[in-house]
Amino acid sequence: MIRGYSTAAARLERRAEVDEIVANWTSQFEKHTVMRLIGATAPAGAVLDTHEIADDPTFEQRKIRQTMTHAVIGSYAMSGGPVRFGDAPPAVGPAPLLGSTAAMCSLIGSRWTISRSAHCATPR
Repeated sequence: MIRGYSTAAARLERRAEVDEIVANWTSQFEKHTVMRLIGATAPAGAVLDTHEIADDPTFEQRKIRQTMTHAVIGSYAMSGGPVRFGDAPPAVGPAPLLGSTAAMCSLIGSRWTISRSAHCATPR
């Protein structure tokens, strides 16, 4: 250990120096490389932006992102929840299209009366 940096209190006293040393070293590498290098001796993780998260192949492998088919836009990668209640991932699917009576009926069920002429519903 470098003299003057051996304790947390000593590093805190020299926080600006420590920040500069760490910034200079880490800026030489890509964030995943830094994560692997530091992670061997201390907990470390790369901070991903939303684009990187969406493109992470492990999200598809773990079914957190699933491909669904939408009637208008076609195939679309949809984010689901990472929480599992059993072995299967939660199902994802497209939202009903505006004016879809069948979708409206399945969503609102017996609590509403469906108008046959206009795609509207009124409370019973």
